[in-house]
Amino acid sequence: QGLGSYLMENLIKEATQPLYLECMGWLTAFYNRFGFVSVSWQDLPKSLKFKFGLSKLATTLFRIPLSIMTYQRKDEG
Repeated sequence: QGLGSYLMENLIKEATQPLYLECMGWLTAFYNRFGFVSVSWQDLPKSLKFKFGLSKLATTLFRIPLSIMTYQRKDEG
């Protein structure tokens, strides 16, 4: 188990709030292994739209392949 996996498992275990992240597109498979799923900017909570909106703008302007993801617990579907 690598450091990234160790950190993700502990973050998930200790989380008391919904988890969101942004990553380079090629890292989505890594985060999928821990239960993260892609989410559209439109489906983000209002409090995160501005923060991730800046990333969305960068993605559009510079064609950077960013993904926004949220943690979905195994029992959520």
